[in-house]
Amino acid sequence: MMLLAKGLVESEKHLETLHLWNCSLTQKSGPHLQAIIKSCPNLKTLVLGENAIEDDGARRLARALLDERKAGRQIQLEKLHMQGCGMTEKSASALRDIIVACSRLKVLRLSDNRIADTSVDMMAKAMGNENEHLEELA
Repeated sequence: MMLLAKGLVESEKHLETLHLWNCSLTQKSGPHLQAIIKSCPNLKTLVLGENAIEDDGARRLARALLDERKAGRQIQLEKLHMQGCGMTEKSASALRDIIVACSRLKVLRLSDNRIADTSVDMMAKAMGNENEHLEELA
């Protein structure tokens, strides 16, 4: 993951789709995900499903997206797949922040996680306030 992140940071930053389904990523991949978000402003689809990024990885991803938004950069992300990533209710605020940061987000897939009612409530509030474009939440 470190080499991938380094290569993307040094690239011309035209990447629109990054498909990392079931690549044995863990929560230790969080800093690399942050670097990828920062270095790929045109990223529209990010697939992280079936990786054990867990709550810490979700928090780091959310932080990277919020930092980009605060820096005045428009987040292009339209599809985010995080099925089976080992997230729990501790990811509630991170999931809310992802929705808030990504005004173009249309698809958010979270199945096979243990996110619980707290997360669902926070996401619902964020969708009602910030993201009228979300079309699919699964």
